[in-house]
Amino acid sequence: MSKILIPVILNNSSLQSYINEISNGFIEDRFNLKCYQTPQYIDEKSEYIITDEKYLSDIEKKFKNLKKIFLFNYSNKKVSLTNSKAELIIFDLPFKFSDIISAINNTILHSRAYEEKLIKFNNFVYDPRLRKLYDKVLSIRFTEKEAQIFQYLLQNKNTNIRKKKLLNEVWKYDESIDTHTLETHIYSIRKKIDTKLKIRNLIVFEEDRGYSINLSLL
Repeated sequence: MSKILIPVILNNSSLQSYINEISNGFIEDRFNLKCYQTPQYIDEKSEYIITDEKYLSDIEKKFKNLKKIFLFNYSNKKVSLTNSKAELIIFDLPFKFSDIISAINNTILHSRAYEEKLIKFNNFVYDPRLRKLYDKVLSIRFTEKEAQIFQYLLQNKNTNIRKKKLLNEVWKYDESIDTHTLETHIYSIRKKIDTKLKIRNLIVFEEDRGYSINLSLL
């Protein structure tokens, strides 16, 4: 897996030089640090960045893909984000360089573990944790039961699942639940997918065979 390039841009030239010098001497499997003089030379698709208060506002506006901002807080005053959905990780002075490296490593490990749980199709992605099906523009979010039905169909993508089997798997043999309840949930799933994602017949029902999912549409 390729290393992640993490830009460093600081108003404090001495600190920037220090980080540049140290980063040239350490070896990390997951990322590299690279110092910049101005934000304009930094890739706008960057997901992580190390900076300080001077550049924070400009970075919030320019970098829309940021997941985390590692911020040096020289004044030790409260700092917050106003225009970004990124998470702000603050380091008050004085700091240990090893603390920064540890924080970045933990961030990348967590991010990769999360990415591995995503179910990716040709055009869409399903996030089981958020129960969310989305592409670059459109998205829907399932209820808990809808998600259980959807995920079971995904897990058995090459198989037709009869109503009784779905009922047993999702409601765990609850005798108070009948096929009408299942059909209502399936209808709700179909309506969300049809209305919001503009996909028709993703979930197919055949009277003699049961439900199946047509993943080629995703």
